[in-house]
Amino acid sequence: MGHNQNWDIFKPVFNIPIKGEKGRAKNLLWMDEVNEVRRVPAHATEKRRYKIEQIRFVDEIYVAFSERLIRETGDEYLEYIH
Repeated sequence: MGHNQNWDIFKPVFNIPIKGEKGRAKNLLWMDEVNEVRRVPAHATEKRRYKIEQIRFVDEIYVAFSERLIRETGDEYLEYIH
């Protein structure tokens, strides 16, 4: 199975465009941003803190991802954790 075939499987859930970003074949930049947020507790320092924009961004991605996952799987259980 080639990369394009793999992407076709995952695209309905993982293809989440970031506001202001256009023209990308694969909208996966959100993963980089989420990884940056993950680094705050994973590599803690006194100066490293969450920014309100990061919290909002993670919340937006969570909602978008959850909605796509529910739509694609039809799993009613997921609606309760959304």
